[in-house]
Amino acid sequence: MLNLMSKTIIQAAQKQIDPPLLVPDDGFLLPIRTQPGGLNFFRAGTRETITPLNTGANIPIGLSMEEQRRAAIRQAFYVDQILTAGSPQMTATEVIQRQEERMRVIGPVLGRLMNELLRPLIDRVFALMLRADMLAVPPTSLQGIDIDVEYVSPLARAQKSSGLNNTMRALEILLPLSEGLPVADHIDPDGLVRHVTDSLGVPKVTLKSQREVNEVRQQRQQAQEEAAQRQRDQEDVYTTGTGGAGCKDGWRVKDIDRLKFMYRETFDTEHGQKVLRDLEARSNWRASSYVAGDANATAFEEGKRAVLLHIHNMMIKE
Repeated sequence: MLNLMSKTIIQAAQKQIDPPLLVPDDGFLLPIRTQPGGLNFFRAGTRETITPLNTGANIPIGLSMEEQRRAAIRQAFYVDQILTAGSPQMTATEVIQRQEERMRVIGPVLGRLMNELLRPLIDRVFALMLRADMLAVPPTSLQGIDIDVEYVSPLARAQKSSGLNNTMRALEILLPLSEGLPVADHIDPDGLVRHVTDSLGVPKVTLKSQREVNEVRQQRQQAQEEAAQRQRDQEDVYTTGTGGAGCKDGWRVKDIDRLKFMYRETFDTEHGQKVLRDLEARSNWRASSYVAGDANATAFEEGKRAVLLHIHNMMIKE
């Protein structure tokens, strides 16, 4: 129908631009020349002239009807819902709200398309390939497990993103409450990361497997335990033995007391206090020494902190 309308409008435009001519049946010599500069001969003394035939074509009405047909076709295929234009002044909340409205309109159609067309088609093709031995032998971890089809088209990802928007809004509400309520007890960090990456369509090759994640966590825990042990060992270096019998590494009690006195004499002065504040700022005195993903850097930072702890311990008066 749209093609016929376009054809009619084109014909009407041609008639307006190059209209038919009304030529008297007598008084003119044929052929009639309509090209620029053409000469037409007519009988002298006659008042009859060649006039264009006005067909009364209304091209704007035809264009309006054609545009209405195009809009109806776009609406039938939900193009107007998918490509809804927004103004530059739209807020993030308004964008999310409009996206949810589009998904409510497209959702039932997309659900039927997946469940009534694509899923039976994929199951049929998979069964035929399986019976024809066209598929490789599945690994042991997949044997006896039902396989689910996940759609990754832009429209399917847009439908998933509505659930992600709800999740992000929930986190925006809950995180400020975490200071007074046990919000973290109700959230699974691993499940949250999987949900976000799946909703955004992040390629699996960019993510670590659960086994690799567990290994990183074990290494981090081991590094923290080693750092804590080094700190305890450093604090115990100058601990005296029972009954004044001596102390670790052969140090005697009177030697330790003399060394502590020298520490206090050094750092209790005005300049010593300034040096001590500078060391505290550089040695993670009141901050965590843990460096994510780097056990060597964590050990290095913890070593700086251990030195400062030793200085403070030596300045304590007993």
